[in-house]
Order: sequence, then structure tokens, then C-alpha cells
Amino acid sequence: YHTWQRYGYDIKLPDHVPANPKWGGDDAMRALGQAAKDCGYLFSLHENYVDMYPDAPSYDESSIALLADGKKFPAWYNPGTRIQSYIIKGNHALKYAKQNAPEIHQRYQTTMAYIDAQTCGSPGWRACARRMAAPSSAKATSIISGRAHATVSKPRRTVKTSRRFWISTC
Repeated sequence: YHTWQRYGYDIKLPDHVPANPKWGGDDAMRALGQAAKDCGYLFSLHENYVDMYPDAPSYDESSIALLADGKKFPAWYNPGTRIQSYIIKGNHALKYAKQNAPEIHQRYQTTMAYIDAQTCGSPGWRACARRMAAPSSAKATSIISGRAHATVSKPRRTVKTSRRFWISTC
């Protein structure tokens, strides 16, 4: 689910929690996590620690990667909100992952990680992160890039718990 995040798909990242109230919020997401656990499924939620949006509550100018000319390194442009995100420095991406991922796991009982964009970003931003003078930048990039995307087993049947969160049942 890309729209599960607090504000919706690719909006105000890297802030992920609480779950989007439009789809039932934390209660529906907890029920989804419990259903996955009850069925013995692996369960992950989309997380993104590449894009930082300037309207995010956790926005921090010092976390933005810079181009050689000192300008902010642009990432995804969200056409729905018309807001440009910027690349998070590699060592700062790890900081946001450490803040968010354990909270996501604790709230929703995830059993694996779905860290988007780290493994499919363009070579340009990866090269930028490795050249930065910030300590641990290249290390953080390689650690995060080693994660794989997750797949979830198909359910035998589904039940609807709220507007859009469909829950698998055994």
C-alpha cells in the first residue's frame, strides 16, 4: 500500500505514521497487521527515505543532498500536490529510517521491510551521496541499498475492514 502513509502517497515524506485516516487510520492498519500475522504471512508497508518534502513536519534543510553548484538535489516531483521533493543525504536517510521503521513495526506488526527507492534510485543521486563530505554517507547508502523489495503471499479470501484496507484471512 503506497497510500497507507499519514498524508497519502508520496506526500510529506519522510513522515509515515500514523496510518492515513482516509483508509481507516491506525485501527485498520493494526487489524491488517494482525490478520497477516494470524495467517502466517510476511507483511511489510511501503517506506521511503529518499524523498524529503519541504512541507513535511520533519523537514530539515541540513538533511538535503546538494548538487555541485550548491543547489538542492531534486528527487520526485509529485504532480498531485505540485510539490518538489529533494534527495535526503545517505547518512540522514539512515537516521529517518531508524526513527520511523521501528515505530511502523511496533504499531502494525510488520515482519519485513519494503524500503522503496533505495534499490532503484538513479545512479546520479547515489553517486552524489558517495561524494559528499558528510561522515558515513557512502556507508549509509550501501547499507540501505542492500535491502530488497517484498512480496506477500496471495490470500485465500479477503474481507473488507474499512474503505480501502483489505485484510487477508486464512
